Amino acid sequence: MKLFSVIALLFFVPLVYSQKPEVKLSVSSKQVQKGGRIEVSYAVNQKCNVKIPREFRGFRILSGPSTSSSVSHSNYYGKVQTTIRYVYSYILQANKVGKHTIPKATMVCDGEDYESNEETVEVTKGSTNQNSTEESEFYFSRIQSNKSEVYV
Repeated sequence: MKLFSVIALLFFVPLVYSQKPEVKLSVSSKQVQKGGRIEVSYAVNQKCNVKIPREFRGFRILSGPSTSSSVSHSNYYGKVQTTIRYVYSYILQANKVGKHTIPKATMVCDGEDYESNEETVEVTKGSTNQNSTEESEFYFSRIQSNKSEVYV
């Protein structure tokens, strides 16, 4: 029984970690008006040392980095595959008109460097209407409470 467990483990472990390390950058929009907001996400598929940018020229960071992770297991015709995904997200506000490059992230796995792509976002002059649709998509609320009263 021990021999069977060792053999099963030897075949299972390489299948779990056979994913090629990848870092991908995605942006919610490649064009935004000044004052508008975009979401920038860096997705990686390995638990390695990830270096994500902390500054974005032409943008102000409203939130982030927010992190999330997911793991999925699948079994196709006896072949077990595990997919791991870590996502680091930012909400950015455009504050300077022009074309701006969203910088790449790097990941170091087993001594090798992997880099994401870069994306260019064009920031155009904003409209004079302060109640634009893009502005009203995001809401923020702060909730404070104590034991007897709630303030919103």
